[in-house]
Amino acid sequence: MGRQPGHNLLFARGPVPAAIIQAMVPSWLSVQEHSGSSWVGLVPFTMTKVRPWWAPPLPGINNFHETNVRTYVHHQGARPGVWFFSLDAASLLAVIAARVIWRLPYHHARMTLEKRDR
Repeated sequence: MGRQPGHNLLFARGPVPAAIIQAMVPSWLSVQEHSGSSWVGLVPFTMTKVRPWWAPPLPGINNFHETNVRTYVHHQGARPGVWFFSLDAASLLAVIAARVIWRLPYHHARMTLEKRDR
């Protein structure tokens, strides 16, 4: 449907007791677990040159930061997938498009990225 390259990606994740996560996802999903724990990920990144496949990038609206909080699930015990607890983007246009076109529960948020030399 479109182009959505991501950059400056951080993938931070940690274990949470599976019973806690299971209570937070729909009952028709089961959380993936390992030794009684599920994993929750925090994933901030920058989207660049976002656009429909048929359109050129539009300056000023196609680069923005995004963050999601996710866990891993199975549908009916078989098909693996990702459940997003939070989908946040710094582009109001991207949020509206994601909600209208794909029915994803995106939220508009202010975000900044600061790079530091070590």
